[in-house]
Amino acid sequence: MALAYRLQKLELLSEWRHTQTVKELAQMGYRKSEPNSALVREGSKPPAKIPEALRQQDATPATLTGDPVMPLEELNEYFFFVPI
Repeated sequence: MALAYRLQKLELLSEWRHTQTVKELAQMGYRKSEPNSALVREGSKPPAKIPEALRQQDATPATLTGDPVMPLEELNEYFFFVPI
């Protein structure tokens, strides 16, 4: 998809040919991901690792919400994704 877009922007593909190419790629499954690809989409690791590290240390969200840190509600939004 990105290559078809770039070729069209460089005027190496006409608007019509670009549209047709994108349609064909979408039908082949390239709009959402690359078919038969072993690549895994990357994600942010800290939000998943921090709660686990806290559990191992028997820490609670309230332990971290001292005066200089942040309010409990904000901590939950960032790491636990649980509104209170």
